[in-house]
Amino acid sequence: MNTVKKTDDKATLVTALYDHSYNEIIGGRGWCFDFYSPPFLNILKLELPIIIYTHDKMIGPLRNFMKKHRNAGDYRIITYDLENFQYSSQILQIKKSSGNFVNNKLLSHIPHTYNDRNHHLCLSKLYWLNETVNINPYSSSNLFWIDAGLFHHGIFPEKFGGREKFSKQENRPELYYPENKSSIFTPNMGKFLSNYKEKFLTIIKEAMPINPIIKELIAPPGYKHIDYIVGGLFGGDPDSIISVYKDFDEGLQVCLDNNFLTLEEELLSCVALKHPHLYNKFYFSQWWHDIKEDVAYYDVDENEECFYKLFKNNFQA
Repeated sequence: MNTVKKTDDKATLVTALYDHSYNEIIGGRGWCFDFYSPPFLNILKLELPIIIYTHDKMIGPLRNFMKKHRNAGDYRIITYDLENFQYSSQILQIKKSSGNFVNNKLLSHIPHTYNDRNHHLCLSKLYWLNETVNINPYSSSNLFWIDAGLFHHGIFPEKFGGREKFSKQENRPELYYPENKSSIFTPNMGKFLSNYKEKFLTIIKEAMPINPIIKELIAPPGYKHIDYIVGGLFGGDPDSIISVYKDFDEGLQVCLDNNFLTLEEELLSCVALKHPHLYNKFYFSQWWHDIKEDVAYYDVDENEECFYKLFKNNFQA
């Protein structure tokens, strides 16, 4: 195993792993650590220091996993109760006022998709990233938020290293760098993030809808088209992160004060219109991949601007 040293000036990654279900008022998909571990190992293969926020339900398997795959000085695990988020009480009050919860449990006749996103977690991403900037334990010039389960085979072809969630594939080293020579999840991608010199890195999905309420609350007047920023990976240098964080925090306060609950992607997409010069945007048009012989192929043309191609072609040193 390689050791990340402060003198390396490697980018720091920030992520989170939580197991909350849609039945709880806090919301979530109810995915245990084993669900995330196969694609999460791909993140570790970037050989960058990483900060991981989690809770008691995840801490045991997460610690064991990290001891197996990383040296102790390369990562920090922070135990954090999501209800300590500074806007938790407002978020929960908006949910309670919907009438869809009794005793903080989702009513049985309400579809689980109503509450399968954890607003606390999604909205905390920029706050955790900003907190890491303030501490900067690895003295990094760049810091990035990354979703723990991002590199899964639904959107990243197995041909290039995408791994199936909840599959135990993390126990097969031949599927990962360095044994898998075709994997794009290598220190070369980590080097790209470490050497990144542009503005706040964002990934834009074309043709995604934005709720008209948040447009009215946050977006400056006159905007007919808003670039939709996805929440899987974003960040850059500390100054850019701090500036974006301040705008995001102001926007979130406006939404919550108007009893409107949103997720980080819509909010950041609208907030970005305030100071567009802060952002460096990478565009894609198709989530699904175009590798016909691979799993999770959905008749995508090879000329499509697939999500994974940004990581394969652009996010490499």
